[in-house]
Amino acid sequence: KNSALINLHLATGQIGKPGAGPFSLTGQPNAMGGRETGSLSNLFP
Repeated sequence: KNSALINLHLATGQIGKPGAGPFSLTGQPNAMGGRETGSLSNLFP
């Protein structure tokens, strides 16, 4: 299910356009942002 949504986003050429970024598929946007940057919230000062 997630792969299909990501593939659709890629196939329609939405990557790199302002305001057209892929949405959070986890339901936890802040946690997703932390994972993308390689950090963990419990390790922040």
